Amino acid sequence: MKKSPRQRFQEFQSTLPQFSKRKRRLIIAGGMSLLLGFVVFVLPFLLPFGGPKTQPSEKLADPEGAFSTIDGSIIYYEHFPADGETILLIHGQAGSTETWREAAPALQAAGYDVYAIDLIGLGLSEKGLEPDFSYRAQAAMVSEFMDQQRITGVTLVAHAFGSNIAVMLAQQQPDRVKALALVAPTLFTEPTPEIPEWVLNLPFLQRWARVGMRFVVHEAVGEQLRSATKIDEVVDNGLIAAYGRVLHTEDWDLAVIGMLRDSHRNSITGPLESVQMPVLLLWGTEDGWATPDNAKWMLDAFPDSCLVEFEDVGHLPMHERSSEFSEMLIKFFQSSCTVFMLDVSGNE
Repeated sequence: MKKSPRQRFQEFQSTLPQFSKRKRRLIIAGGMSLLLGFVVFVLPFLLPFGGPKTQPSEKLADPEGAFSTIDGSIIYYEHFPADGETILLIHGQAGSTETWREAAPALQAAGYDVYAIDLIGLGLSEKGLEPDFSYRAQAAMVSEFMDQQRITGVTLVAHAFGSNIAVMLAQQQPDRVKALALVAPTLFTEPTPEIPEWVLNLPFLQRWARVGMRFVVHEAVGEQLRSATKIDEVVDNGLIAAYGRVLHTEDWDLAVIGMLRDSHRNSITGPLESVQMPVLLLWGTEDGWATPDNAKWMLDAFPDSCLVEFEDVGHLPMHERSSEFSEMLIKFFQSSCTVFMLDVSGNE
C-alpha cells in the first residue's frame, strides 16, 4: 500500500537525531549568537557608506582660501588682507571658516588684516585618526600658523568650543595676544572622562560609527542649524551647504572619532584670572546651546572683561545679526572694555 505524505514525513522525522530540550535550547542559542556575531562584526563591513560624495579639499576651497602644512598636517585658511591690525578668527566644534562668511569681509572693509582658519579635523583641514585633535594641540597649531604667517600681535575672535583654544593661546603667549572676543564661549575648566583608546580602535565599532554618521549627519545639518538659531530665516540653503561642506571631505567621520578620543585633554589648565588682556563676551539672549547665564561667572573670572548681548538671537549671532555683530567687534578692537561699554551704553 502506498504511503501517504504524512506517513513519509513521520518516517523522515524518525531518522533525524533526537535532541533533548536542553540541547535544543543550546542549538537555538548558538544560532542566535552566530546571527548576532554576523550583525555586529560582519554586517558593518558589508554596508556601503552613505552621504555626499567626497572630493579633494582643493576643489571645495573658496577664492580667498589657501592651504599650508604645519607639523605634517594640511591646514586650510582664508586671508582677507588689509593694512590694519591682525584679527584671527577661530570657529567652534561644528564650524569652519564658513562661520565667518559675513564677519571676515566686514572686518576687512574696516581696515583689519583678517585670517580665518579651519582647525585640524574640521572644515577643509587634515582629517583621519592620526592627528592630535585635543584643544592643546589645536592651540599649538594656531601658534605655529601665526609664526608661519609672521603674525606678531593679534586679536583672537573665537566661537563656542573654539574659545578654549583662544584662552589657551592667551595664557601661553600673552605678549602676542592683544585681546579676546569670545562668542557664546563654552569653556572647559575641568577635564572630562577619558574613553579607553582601545575601545575606539575596535574595527567593527569604528565601522559602525562611520556608517551611522554618514547615514545621519548630512541629513541633519539644516536641523542642527535651525536648533542653534532664533532667527530661522538665516538658515537658508546657502548656509546649510556652507556648514555641510566638511561632509564632502575624505575621512571626516574618522576625525570625529579622533576628537572624541582626545577630548579628555581639552580643559584649560591655567586659571582664567591669568588672562590679563581685554576680553569681550558676545552672547545671544536666546542661545540654547551655550546658555547666556554662563556669562556672569566668566565676567567674574576674567579681570578685564565686558559683555554684549544680542536680543532675540541664538547661538550664531555672526549670522543672525551679522552687521551688528561686526560693528560690536570693531568698536571693541578700537578701545578698552571700559570705553567700549560706555560707548555701547551711550548708543543704546
